Amino acid sequence: MRYRKMWLALGASLVLLVSVSFSTVSMGAEKPFAKGKRIRLIIPFSPGGGTDVYGRVVARHIGRYIPGNPTVIVQNMPGAGGTIAFNFLHHSAKPDGLTLGVSSSGTLTRQQLGYKGARYDLAKMPIISVAGFSIITYVGAHVGVTSLEELLKKKLPRPLVRGDTSRESSTAMRRAVVFEAILKQIPSKQIYGYPGYADVTAAIQRGEADISGMSPPGFNATVRPLVQEGKAFVLYHSGLLDAGGNIIRDPAAAEYPTFEEEYRKIFGKSPSGIAWEAFKSLVVSGGNFEKGLFAPPGTPKATINVLASAVGKMLKDPKYVADATRIFGAPIKTFVGADAQGILDRAMKAPPEVQAFLKKLLKG
Repeated sequence: MRYRKMWLALGASLVLLVSVSFSTVSMGAEKPFAKGKRIRLIIPFSPGGGTDVYGRVVARHIGRYIPGNPTVIVQNMPGAGGTIAFNFLHHSAKPDGLTLGVSSSGTLTRQQLGYKGARYDLAKMPIISVAGFSIITYVGAHVGVTSLEELLKKKLPRPLVRGDTSRESSTAMRRAVVFEAILKQIPSKQIYGYPGYADVTAAIQRGEADISGMSPPGFNATVRPLVQEGKAFVLYHSGLLDAGGNIIRDPAAAEYPTFEEEYRKIFGKSPSGIAWEAFKSLVVSGGNFEKGLFAPPGTPKATINVLASAVGKMLKDPKYVADATRIFGAPIKTFVGADAQGILDRAMKAPPEVQAFLKKLLKG
């Protein structure tokens, strides 16, 4: 009996030893998906705009926190207001974690409003993270105004020309709601087709366009120097929504008033009506959902978790924080993983009447 117990104990030990050894070999054999590889970060606009600037900051830092320490490169794929890049990401890119895309606010808005060129579905594309920014609206010095109040009082020699990448861009639509529905007394028209908002800024400097806007990353890189030189003037920024649905100043643009603040100062009351609700809806889908990091449909959940973990670690890196603060002007509120998914889910629930209003505005 005593020998039988000894043999049983020895057998159990051998089984445990084999199990541990097998597990160790298996773990050691698991090669990180990005080891020795290159991750491509697709930017749906030309260089110099807010999405491009944001993407390049992420590309500089995230590789350190992805197992295998891959090289991260940026590829600009402009066209159709960003739609070409996300159509590619959805239908053509391999779901291996090595091709990712940075969305703009318009990426979501185009899907919400059924833009015919948008053949992607963000609900099927794994989201890794999302960062919120407002849009800072500015005019060229040649317009002859330095504030929204002055613009309302000025007799313009011709309609104000709004320059944008496309009419369906959330950045463009936020100004369309303002100048076509809330401040209709200011004559304006829109021209679009620019590859990116850095190109729009150049057009304003040429006098080809008069007014446009950018999120803080692109604004600080492209427009702020012009403001400092007196070649452009900020009218307002769109702001962000707090948990109570109120518009607040974006920390990255806190030196400038929100549109609501300027409107209240000029008219003595806040805006109201369906146009204002549409504007606030765009602040949700555009502002709080300004720069998203997506992967192609079918990318393994384990790979998405690795990438989300890398973003989370990057956000705490002093080098990233210093770099982001220098470029964006303030720390960026970024949601990762399940929190990012929650932001996306809420942003896609615009009320039907608001969607109908925006669709009608687009057709106009």
